[in-house]
Amino acid sequence: MELLRERNMRWYLGGQLVSLTGTMLQSAVLSLLIIELTKSRPADAVFWVGLVWALNFLPGAATVLVTGIYIDRWDKSRVLKITSILGMLQSFALALLVATNMITVWWICVLALLMGAISAFDGPARNAIIKEAVLDGRNVISAGAAFNSLYNLANIVGPGLAGPLVLTIGYGWSFTINGLSFAAVILALMKMSFEHLGEKASVANSQVKVWDLAKEGFRHVFEKPNLQLCIVLSASICIFGFSYNTILAVVAKEMFVGDYHKIYSWFGVASGLGGFLGSFVAVFWLKRFSVKSSVVGGCLLTGSCLVGFAHTSSLWLGIPLVFWSGFGFMLSFSPLRGAVMHLASPRFIGRVLGIALFFFFSAMMLGPFLIGLSAKYWGCPVVLLTSGVSLLVIAVATPFLPGINEIDK
Repeated sequence: MELLRERNMRWYLGGQLVSLTGTMLQSAVLSLLIIELTKSRPADAVFWVGLVWALNFLPGAATVLVTGIYIDRWDKSRVLKITSILGMLQSFALALLVATNMITVWWICVLALLMGAISAFDGPARNAIIKEAVLDGRNVISAGAAFNSLYNLANIVGPGLAGPLVLTIGYGWSFTINGLSFAAVILALMKMSFEHLGEKASVANSQVKVWDLAKEGFRHVFEKPNLQLCIVLSASICIFGFSYNTILAVVAKEMFVGDYHKIYSWFGVASGLGGFLGSFVAVFWLKRFSVKSSVVGGCLLTGSCLVGFAHTSSLWLGIPLVFWSGFGFMLSFSPLRGAVMHLASPRFIGRVLGIALFFFFSAMMLGPFLIGLSAKYWGCPVVLLTSGVSLLVIAVATPFLPGINEIDK
């Protein structure tokens, strides 16, 4: 594979894989910890799980439009090193609170907000650096899809380990493992070389006002309707195709019989494995088919699986449905995310990704919060059914959206 022959890409993907695995592990462990902390009020668990996920993305949604501008000015490698160190400290703080028996749902909310503030800078830099470091800007859609594959590979291992680790070494050590995983990103960035970049279009030393830079970024997006469509469509798919994952621990506890720690781990592995294969297939799918066909096919598959998942209490049927749901989500979402990086001019990449991440963070904030709130009052099956039907509507409407056929051009 051409991407893996690039030294920078090998180091970057390797470091991100370790770090993302730790992040997915911590997210899964937090869901289990919230259920444990609210066991005297089980009906509140799904609400708190959704709220914590929302708080993880609230700072990003509020600030990412500005942070994307500064990412265009700053050294992205240095930004990622700083955010990795801060992320490490946040995980160690969680571990310390657990070790001293001071952990509460409110402390989890505060640290979720802190992690969200870190991600507001980490997210744009993590994505923008791909276009600079990988193959000198070529094959960016494939690189973006490969990065999404890493996310889903991490989503196999992280949640899969959550239940067994909690039952064996406890919550605190699980958070410690995530803290240590950030060192992999720092090491990878130290090993990468950026000397081949030459003179890139940059505003690093520009004296232009931030507001003027922001207007340039918005103007660039508004001049490309197909870029606008990619951003909005990917956010919509994220709300209905991913947000249900945030309450899977509660789904495992309320809708299925058995140890919910283990059931949740199985669901996490199934979702991650499906998403990983979906991202992998998307890379080769786009060589023969269009982004439109990928979106339609993925939304049809995920929507149908979620409708079925809402009506089953059989673990042996639930696991395959979660697997194919994850597959369909990444088949539809991954090409759109890669297309955003491909369509954006290198000069505006940080600002365009800032705008794209604003919609993404907003979707990841509103989706889990609304799903958690809805599940508290109407139950998990209703939420799963609503998400599935919404994706089926998106699949039917996509071929008629203006600009959908111009994404691949």
